[in-house]
Amino acid sequence: DAGAGSVLLGSVVEVGSSVRINAEWYNIDGSELARETVDGQADQLLDVVDTLSLRLLRNAWRSNEPIPSISVSGITTGSIDAIRAYLKGARFYRTGQWDSAVTAFTEATDIDSTFALAYAYHAMAEGWITGFGSGNRTTVENAMRYADRLPARDRALVTAYNHFQNNEVASLDTMEAYVARHPDDAIGWHLLG
Repeated sequence: DAGAGSVLLGSVVEVGSSVRINAEWYNIDGSELARETVDGQADQLLDVVDTLSLRLLRNAWRSNEPIPSISVSGITTGSIDAIRAYLKGARFYRTGQWDSAVTAFTEATDIDSTFALAYAYHAMAEGWITGFGSGNRTTVENAMRYADRLPARDRALVTAYNHFQNNEVASLDTMEAYVARHPDDAIGWHLLG
């Protein structure tokens, strides 16, 4: 009746100076999205809640629900606010709302200045606005600066986009190799095109 897409159930138990939070996240149809338990200090409750939230999101993404196109391993930030901004940007990016995507990705990197994937998608969204290869090089440079934190797949995409941004022929070879390894990656195909 409330129009919710999912439900979070759980408990919080405090014993002395410790706290334990159990949470179960379900789709409205009853299928489980994620389940987590986190222990911590009672005087650090907000940190414990943030840890729980991150774990729930990562488990839901690993199960391909509710956002199957997001690579959880590429989200290297520990900031819930940066993740929220990134996800907002990803939604705008997927729907071709480039200005809004740039704004959201900028918000994510303002919150966490080491968030490589947010920089990369910021640069790609900007490329759709200004023309690929003509955008702000600083954004791509920041993505490359922190790319070592990314898993190999995301790092390859960032590297290929960096080659492209610098008008290097290697971008074509890198993207062809990327889509050969990841033929289901729509963004990779768009960049290759």
